[in-house]
Amino acid sequence: MTKSFASVSTNVANRNSDQTINPSTMLLDPWVHATAVSARMASAWSDEAVRFAGLRLSRNRDAAEQFAKCGSWREIMDLQMNWASGLMQDYLSESHQLLEIAQKTSIVPMTSAEEQAAEQRGNHKRAA
Repeated sequence: MTKSFASVSTNVANRNSDQTINPSTMLLDPWVHATAVSARMASAWSDEAVRFAGLRLSRNRDAAEQFAKCGSWREIMDLQMNWASGLMQDYLSESHQLLEIAQKTSIVPMTSAEEQAAEQRGNHKRAA
């Protein structure tokens, strides 16, 4: 069964008139989404900062214990060089970890309300 052009265009017109654009929703939905992403990122970064601080404190404590056991200047210099090398590696890997967290937390699927608002904005632009 085929529909007439008039019935199809009437259905489309009725659908478009039912989808009114609410300006406050257009502004509020992206703000809510951005705020939620920022909160998730801040939480993940603070968790990572606590983990990293604990790791560095543990490594510094180990270095201090080894320092007490050093019997020569050569052993002290080797300990310092190993400690500095480990420090640089830890900070480098931490920067990669923070970037990965930022990437994972910022790529979040939109909620159904955000999808509906985006669809309404698209329909409104096409109608204009």
